This record gives sequence, structure tokens and C-alpha cells, in this order.
Amino acid sequence: MSQCGKNTLVVVSHYNARGKEDLQLLLNQLEPLAANILVVINDDNHKGPAEFLSGTPTPCLRRANTGMNIGGWNEALQQRPDFDHYIFLQDECRIVDNDFLAIYEDRLKAPEIGMLGESQNPQWNRPWAEIASSGLNYPVHITPGSPAMMRTAFYLACLQNWGISPGTTGAHLRALVWAFRRDTLEKIKAFPIGRNKEECIAAEIATSKWVEQHGAQIAQVGLAPFQYIQHKEWRIDGSHKQA
Repeated sequence: MSQCGKNTLVVVSHYNARGKEDLQLLLNQLEPLAANILVVINDDNHKGPAEFLSGTPTPCLRRANTGMNIGGWNEALQQRPDFDHYIFLQDECRIVDNDFLAIYEDRLKAPEIGMLGESQNPQWNRPWAEIASSGLNYPVHITPGSPAMMRTAFYLACLQNWGISPGTTGAHLRALVWAFRRDTLEKIKAFPIGRNKEECIAAEIATSKWVEQHGAQIAQVGLAPFQYIQHKEWRIDGSHKQA
């Protein structure tokens, strides 16, 4: 292991109700490359505080299944706050460039960059008013049986409740792969946590906006989406999920 990655924590989120095949494939790729790996297991049956599991070949932290992947990543940050860099992955990710750690660390040296990811969401990179008048803005039921709300209005309300400025556009990095320096995370302190699917989508947008609110930029790490780390559900051009 070179000096690269010595002070970087790679966090992998895993939903315990799913099979372990994707998780194991990703760990098989990561273990020769990364000095520090933590698997966060979101478990529907876990009650009480998060706990580290004993006897696992890779460090594992089990927690209640709240906030989906962002909730798991946030728990890792609270439990392991002392690394210089953090790379957060979903377990359905696949490493396609073994130099990804060096590439991410190098990009994060730029002081203006606060957050990196593999894929910006191009459909949302336009003014909020334009999004509100597009097909992206459809009615959603926040909880079963609740009255429908327009999607854009709900997301903007979530950002307001979290004290996060929405900025002029809905541009954000998809919560598939995120990377940060510690100083950026110390400013935002914690990721917003959604209580249901729609709030979790709002939290994805809100994290990018929170970084921008603190004077830093969000950026896609490669010129093309998924250049270094791909995701099995998404087309490599980043346009939409696989059919």
C-alpha cells in the first residue's frame, strides 16, 4: 500500500435485507486498494445505538435502518471523525479504475472543491422554476395515505426546514459515490437524514446545497460520469437507470 489512502476512510453502505453478493464483490475490489474500509449495515431489526461487530474480516458497524445510504454514511462519519478524506459508496458500486483513491485525493486538494461524486444529476441542473414546470415535478405521497404534494415544493420545504439554501438551481451529486475532505465535513457537521423515501431524495439534494452554502463547490470527479467507480443500476452515461 502506497502513501495514498493512508488517511482516507472508504465507507460502504449495505442494507441487511439484501443479499451479500454485491457487497462481497465490492469488498474484494477494495481490500487490496484501500487501507481503511468500514461497512455500515442498515438493519431493520436493529434497535438502539449503532454497534461495531466483532469477528468480521472487514470492520462493520450495524445500525437501525434510518436515512437509507446517507443515514449509514452519516453514522460512519460520527463514529470515525478523524480521517483526512472520506469516500462514501453504495454496495452496488464497482471500481473500474484501481487508481481511484489517488485521483479523488488529488482532486480534493483543490481548496475550492468541497464535495466530489461520480455522477451529477443533469436533469436537475437548471433553475428551480424550470424544474417545477417540468415532468420532474409530479405529485408524491410522502407517507402511505397522506395527501399528495408536488415533488419540487416538498423538496424545497425540506431544505428550508433543515436551514439549507436551495440556491438558484437543483444541481446536485447523486448519493451513489460521495467524497469529502474532513474540513468540509466539519463545517456541515452531519448529513441531513430523511425519514422516508422522498425525504431521503431531498437529503441527497440538500447535502450538495449545504456544501455550496458553506462557500465550496460540488464537482463530478471525471469528465464523464462513472469514470472511476460505476454503479450497477445506472447507465454509464449517467442519464438514467438501467432498463
